[in-house]
Amino acid sequence: MYIPEHFQERDLAVLQTLVRAHPLGTWVSEVNGVLEVNHLPFILDDKRGQFGTLVGHVARANGIWKVATSRVESVVVFQGPQGYITPSWYPSKHDHGRVVPTWNYAVVHAHGTIAPGCSGTWQS
Repeated sequence: MYIPEHFQERDLAVLQTLVRAHPLGTWVSEVNGVLEVNHLPFILDDKRGQFGTLVGHVARANGIWKVATSRVESVVVFQGPQGYITPSWYPSKHDHGRVVPTWNYAVVHAHGTIAPGCSGTWQS
């Protein structure tokens, strides 16, 4: 995901706060050559791993748990607050009129692998 330098957040505590405040994650993994998407609540254990460990649960009927026996690369996206920004909000709109609407949002992309044999534990 492209993020301009001045919008990048590198403070781990800030990122973890967003994950805790918005625990429903969009989990994307490749399974047998096809992207698999699941929406699951996650608990962040910040004591495990360099960046923390996401812990989640899937139903036995959800076949994604079967890939937990191999190191499957995945990303979980957590979406925080978001909203439309009108061009009239910018002070420069009155000066030269060259502004565009935008969308302001906060997201965290947590990259990692499913821990083998742990059936639902995420390690990053």
